[in-house]
Amino acid sequence: MIEVSIGAMVEAEQRDGRWHGQEYHGVWRNIVSDHVAFLSEQEVGACSNAAGCGAPRVAVRHLVTASGIRMEGTMGGTVQEKFAARTFKIEEGGVSDIALRRGIDAALRAVEPGYMGIDAVYPDDAYVIYYVAPEEQWKMKRSSYKVGKDGAVALTGKAVEVEPVTTYEPVTAAQKAAAVQPHIKAADCGCKDKGARTMEKSTRAELIAALVTDKHSGFKDGDEAFLETASDARLEEFRSAADANKTTAGQLARQDTDIRNLTARLKVSEERLRVAESPLSEEEFEQRAPERFKAILNERKAQEDGLRASLISQLKDLGANTEEELKKKTTTDLQTLASYARIEVPDFSGRGVPRMNSGRQETNDDYIPPDPYATALKAREKTH
Repeated sequence: MIEVSIGAMVEAEQRDGRWHGQEYHGVWRNIVSDHVAFLSEQEVGACSNAAGCGAPRVAVRHLVTASGIRMEGTMGGTVQEKFAARTFKIEEGGVSDIALRRGIDAALRAVEPGYMGIDAVYPDDAYVIYYVAPEEQWKMKRSSYKVGKDGAVALTGKAVEVEPVTTYEPVTAAQKAAAVQPHIKAADCGCKDKGARTMEKSTRAELIAALVTDKHSGFKDGDEAFLETASDARLEEFRSAADANKTTAGQLARQDTDIRNLTARLKVSEERLRVAESPLSEEEFEQRAPERFKAILNERKAQEDGLRASLISQLKDLGANTEEELKKKTTTDLQTLASYARIEVPDFSGRGVPRMNSGRQETNDDYIPPDPYATALKAREKTH
């Protein structure tokens, strides 16, 4: 009595109805087998021997050919020997289907960024198909593996990105007539699917719509059919992965913003340092100078302006340069030309500021120097 595990790929149509008194909520189409595994003694299949599944009885083998399905006999002879050899091989290697998948899953999780799970395992060819979403983009990859004597699984070779391809071949009328269309009642199996859908239809529809519109999920418009085939648990895993990707993207965005702000502040600081280290022009120095220094500078500038005006006025009369040409020359150059022309250069150093006697007529102040003999003459007149 052997418990078994099967896997298949299907196109699921979400539809409610009743069939032979049994209520259903979906229709499987285009069923393609993925694997059948014999479980260890302590493991129970999703549809157990007690429920009528597994390998509890003698079975009949059918050969599927292009011309139809032909029954070849019972589980005796070579068929039984093949199953026995398969079971013996698993026991000798120490790796059951579940253990193999667990080993592959652990190996992929250790090396694949954004690893999302296994899609299919092909033991005869020793390769696995799995999903990754490292950069908010859903991808399917294939990698080969090997199983050691101790049952440890190791990945070999380089993983490559793949995609499923479906081909459609023409079917003749004879092939259609020869094909067997079995009708199996759901009640006959008694299966209890571990991946049964318990989520409300509206909730599933909202979750699928959210996944295909969320840029962090790796899905896009057109992936609805694929997501419809996923179990409730798998959809929840996709949503959790999308949330994790969104959180990571938010953290990266905040880091980018912080870097941009820091760069902007650094540029402002560099510009301030450059301005502080560059020499000041005369205008900038005058603007920044204290008021008492500005007064001295203004007085010095007034003296220099007077000197320049005097020199330009005398030099232009000689006819060597025009007044406009002389104004463009520096004060030192003007003084040099004046010395060559034997022109007296006025000296304004120590010159006091002229004082206007605006109130002389009102106050009758006399600014003529006093007569040193006036007092003595007046005294003499009194004695005589």
